[in-house]
Order: sequence, then C-alpha cells, then structure tokens
Amino acid sequence: MGFAELVEAQGGDAVALLKSAGFTEKVLSYPDKLLPWRDVCYLMELSAERLNRPSFGLEWALSIPDHFPNVGPTVLMAQFVGDFRAWIESSIRYWRCHTNAFTLHFFDDGESDLAMFRYEIDSGALPSRQQVEYAFGNNVRMARVVLAAPDENPALVRFQHSRPSDTSLHDMIFRCPVEFDAAHNEFLFERRLLGYRTNGGLQNFKWLLDRYIRSRIRGMPIYDQTMTTMVASAIRSMLGAGLCSSEFVANSLGMSHKKMQRLLSREETTFSQILDDIRRETAIEMLLESDAPISRIAGLLDYSSIAPFTGAFKRWTGNSPRAFRDHARRTTHQ
Repeated sequence: MGFAELVEAQGGDAVALLKSAGFTEKVLSYPDKLLPWRDVCYLMELSAERLNRPSFGLEWALSIPDHFPNVGPTVLMAQFVGDFRAWIESSIRYWRCHTNAFTLHFFDDGESDLAMFRYEIDSGALPSRQQVEYAFGNNVRMARVVLAAPDENPALVRFQHSRPSDTSLHDMIFRCPVEFDAAHNEFLFERRLLGYRTNGGLQNFKWLLDRYIRSRIRGMPIYDQTMTTMVASAIRSMLGAGLCSSEFVANSLGMSHKKMQRLLSREETTFSQILDDIRRETAIEMLLESDAPISRIAGLLDYSSIAPFTGAFKRWTGNSPRAFRDHARRTTHQ
C-alpha cells in the first residue's frame, strides 16, 4: 500500500497532505523522483498528526507488500549476492547513491554474537520519529523476506526519540526489546544470520520481480503493452543496482536474450537504445529538478564514475552535466 492508499484508508486526504508539505499530486505517479528529505519528514509527521495516527510510520511499513516497491530493487539484489552480509553491504552502497540525508552503517567485530545496523541522520537533516520508525519497520520486514525466515527477529532495537505512549505496533513488528532515548537509531541482530544464503531462489525472485514491475506499470498513465514498454519498466525497476544487463532483463521477463532482441527489433529498437533513452531522460530530470550531486546521479544511473556519465551526457546534449544545470538555473532566474 502506498502513501495515498494508506491515507485514504484512514479517512484522510492524501492530496491535501501532500500540498501542505509542499508537494504536488504528480509525485504519486513518479516513483523515481528525488524528493527533499526535510519535506518528506514533514509530510510524515504532518500525516501522523492530522490523521491522529501516532504510529503512522510503522503502519505504513506494515502496509507495504512483500515485493517492497518503495525501496527500488533493494530486495531483488538478494538474488545476486552470496549471503545476508553481502546483501546488507550492497544495499548500503545502493542507498549511498540515493540520499545524503542519512548514512547507513554496518558493524561486525567478527567475535561477538551480535552484529549491528545503524541509521545515522546527517547533521542538518530534520529528525523524524515517523520516518525512522518507517525505515526500521521496512528494513526488518525486508530482512525476513530476503532470509526466507519470517520468524527471525532482531535482538534489540534502539530509537533516539522518546518512548510513545503506545508501543503495541513496535512489539508486533520487531518482536524484541525496544529501547528509546538511545544514543543512536540502530538495531542488533544475531551474527549467525550473516552467513545465510540469499541467492539462488529463482522462483521466488521471479515472483518478486513480476510483482514489482507490475506495480510500476499500474502507476503509468498509459500502458501500451509493447515489448519496449515492458523492457523499459524492467530497466527502471533495476537501475542503480548494477543489474541492468540485457541478459538479466530478458531472464527476468521469462524469455531468452535472443527472443527479447527479436521482439524489440520488430518494434525498431534495441535494449541499448531503451537504456540510453531512460538514462538521458532521468539525468535531465534530476539535474533540472533536484540538487543531487553529479556523482550521485551517475551512481543512480549505473555509471561506474562521473567520467562515463559526463561523456554520455555530452553526447546527448552537447554539454557537461554541470554546465547544463548551471545554464538551466541561470535561464530560470533571468
């Protein structure tokens, strides 16, 4: 369940809440859009207050379906790493490209029985109980899906904010001791879980990917059912996770690489052309509508560094990403 569905189910007006937080209704149709952290936190706190739902963040975390369309391809990456440790590390790398409002830390001393995952809000970012609880509820649920272990629980959860009057949802989601007024937002879990295998469960993976892609298609204003649109949806689902090869996309769509190439050829396009078009459109949108650093945009588009991204962008527009953004801003303020 997305934000709008959850708010409506609780008798609220999602569009009115979005506008009060400085967003337009359009953000509901663009899952890849980068949103200002402070505005997102304000939206969640405002929703909790106006809906009289003190645990709105946890309620939202509980409502997310098991393919987790709210976190990009994070869950899907479990298919391509060896174990739970590698999944945690690859997820941290992925989110490093997606936000500079918080930093994820993973601690394992190699000796104790417990490992730790810490969620550190960067200085200057707005602290938000709702956002932190949403993230932790989401992460714990994802871990259970990735591990295929619904009965596994953290050993301890710690929050920096004060204890709320009702912690029943905390007990339901985390199923472990929860501390408040802590020095850090973090949770500890048994170190033995780090060695659990996560890759190779192809049948479950295909189900997750199918659900994920279909959820994105449902959000499209027009879906023309062409192979081009299917491949584009798959690419957008995985971009930024290092998974966007033509072989992988074909396999994820349940066909051979050659068959996908043949079907795309009938529509007078190729996988490389679709990927290039998506990268160009996304890069231009991010440069015009966000303050994301150039290096972060390059990572989001699966470029290994700024240099190949800059080369591609010059091919698309004749300008470097920085020059393009600077020119657009000067033009806007004239």
